[in-house]
Amino acid sequence: MTGAFVRIERDGKWYNIEIEQLTDGELELFAEQHPNAGWEWTKFLVKWIKDNVQTKQDSEKKVER
Repeated sequence: MTGAFVRIERDGKWYNIEIEQLTDGELELFAEQHPNAGWEWTKFLVKWIKDNVQTKQDSEKKVER
């Protein structure tokens, strides 16, 4: 969905997994191993929301046009 992938080992094989598809355990392990990545992910997510999620005002403007 977001296009943000991380490398995760599952069952002895490495996979590129979108971050929102990680299990809770994988996400916690990734956060422990990459403490600064959480801030990078937060900045990425905020920018993605800003660029892709419409506000109520934006939706109302489109209806008025």
